[in-house]
Amino acid sequence: MATDFDPRFDPAFQRGYEGREPVVPSGVRPPVVERPPVVERPPVVELVETHPQPAPSHLQPAPAFETRGNPWLRALWVVAAVFVVGGVAAQFAAQALLQRAYTSSPIDFYVLPLSLAQLSPWFTVAGLFAGVAAIVLGAIRWRPERE
Repeated sequence: MATDFDPRFDPAFQRGYEGREPVVPSGVRPPVVERPPVVERPPVVELVETHPQPAPSHLQPAPAFETRGNPWLRALWVVAAVFVVGGVAAQFAAQALLQRAYTSSPIDFYVLPLSLAQLSPWFTVAGLFAGVAAIVLGAIRWRPERE
């Protein structure tokens, strides 16, 4: 143990400091304290074979998204089908109205066919988006079958 440390500075930054023993500044002697010897014992480790058992059904965590039996998901599928079919049918109806030779009013000749022609793509796209949303919700819920 080095005993010639300068007391003005931290001994950890002086030559000869090893960090294991208490620092004794030069000229000062600490009181001698006897310590009992330390007996180190290795930790006892027991190896126990365990076979993972499946948790009971009431302890298993519920899936993050449960969609089975969800009425809103069924409604989303219905909206998707109705909007896609309605959008395509509206486009056919608009073309049929534009090609009629005899109409009773300008509303039947201009307004109705053009309104249907302008709205039908939006209905079709909204139906496709609803279908994609329903598929994504089903994909989120899907879990592989555990054997």
